[in-house]
Amino acid sequence: MILLLSNIPVTVGIKVEELIKKAKLAYGSDYYSVEGDEWFGDNISVDSLLPKWIIKKYQEDPTNVLIVSIIKNYLRWLFSIKYGYGANLEWETIRVPLYMNSIYREALADFYFPGADFSSDPLETYLPNISKFSVTSNIDYFPLKGKPEAIKYLLSTLFGIPWDSVYVSTANSGLLEVAVSASYFDVLIQVDAFLKEYVYPAGIGVIYRSM
Repeated sequence: MILLLSNIPVTVGIKVEELIKKAKLAYGSDYYSVEGDEWFGDNISVDSLLPKWIIKKYQEDPTNVLIVSIIKNYLRWLFSIKYGYGANLEWETIRVPLYMNSIYREALADFYFPGADFSSDPLETYLPNISKFSVTSNIDYFPLKGKPEAIKYLLSTLFGIPWDSVYVSTANSGLLEVAVSASYFDVLIQVDAFLKEYVYPAGIGVIYRSM
């Protein structure tokens, strides 16, 4: 390591060799210890990731140890040049909600509203908006679910009604009033069944009006 701290010009190769030496001194060898077994850290395999008793069970009856098959297929995907993580895929379409394709949007919609059918009308029309809804739903919707501000957020982001065109209030403890601009009133009627099942508080009455 003296070489690394001196002013003597050294090649990258020499620096790497010095770092390897220090690593070996710190860890004892080129190997990592996993439950008493030594395996080469760069040689990731099913055998290296799972305890021997699981591997043995898998060898005895593969159909009874699904975790091995799951990891095996995951590793095949992970290191696949054509289809896996190393492939030239548009990962933003998975990681960033606003760029998601329809398949991921459907999965997201089912996560937020289990059982709701976003594959057919009228909800299919609004499936692209699930991306916008998801952006701050963990702040502006789910913690406040059932409250007027949460309902307004959903109507605006998921069903595309402009924020200034939505008014939601509780007339009393058992009655909810939802008002939208006249041009968006049909949207409320279209998605009424969804709203009653997934959005409005149970047992509360709802009044729709245009403004």
